[in-house]
Amino acid sequence: MNFFTELKKNFRENPKSDTFFNNIFSFREFGNKTHGDMAEVLFDHYINKYLTKFNSTHIGKEKFRAKESEEDLEIQEKRSGKKFFLSLKNYGDNGPLQIRTDKENRLFNKLSKLSAEKKRVDKKSVLPILKELLAIHVLCFLYNQKENRFRVCVIDTDAALRKLSKIKKVNPNGRRKHPIYEFLDAKGNYIFEARYGGTTANALQRGIWTKTHKAKDILDVLFEGEYEVNQKFLLAIKELSLFGESELKRFLKRCGC
Repeated sequence: MNFFTELKKNFRENPKSDTFFNNIFSFREFGNKTHGDMAEVLFDHYINKYLTKFNSTHIGKEKFRAKESEEDLEIQEKRSGKKFFLSLKNYGDNGPLQIRTDKENRLFNKLSKLSAEKKRVDKKSVLPILKELLAIHVLCFLYNQKENRFRVCVIDTDAALRKLSKIKKVNPNGRRKHPIYEFLDAKGNYIFEARYGGTTANALQRGIWTKTHKAKDILDVLFEGEYEVNQKFLLAIKELSLFGESELKRFLKRCGC
């Protein structure tokens, strides 16, 4: 059973999916520090409510800041009992997106050492580290605020590794203190990059990033559409924060919960 195949089918057939994403992206009105965490909580609820062949457990709150791992949801197929972990990313669709954190800076340090020794960095030298870092399922909720459009994509990390052919060092300029290492296919097309290395960089920013508008070949689009800020939804959230226990019980009963 392929979870992403089922998810893609549900997004396209479920009349609630448009409403769901409209409200997900409305959370940005509450601030940049809020919408990503809320997306994890609400997507966990969506899976348990509508993907009947799977169970989801939100584990992101247990891993927050500790960064032992980057998984946000644990997904289990009910019939087989098989589990896998999912990292959920909620980013703008016109800038860099962090695929994986490399807090200990293993990849960047290896690339720096190799590039200092020779002009050309052979991909075989960093492939073991890449395979370890990219052994993760990444689902992206991407939004374009100017056009009020969104895409839901899976990052195909296996395809990224298959396509990888060259590694290019881009030296720092302007405000950037550290070089960037771009990973390219055989035709020189961009796939992803390693950035934010060095001891002066934020440890949680170090790692593998990609620019979603340039790396289309490794994005499997499950769903896309338009959204607008749902002010009534946001007002309802504010009002619910004032409900006491008895009011919440009556509300949840009306919702069938």
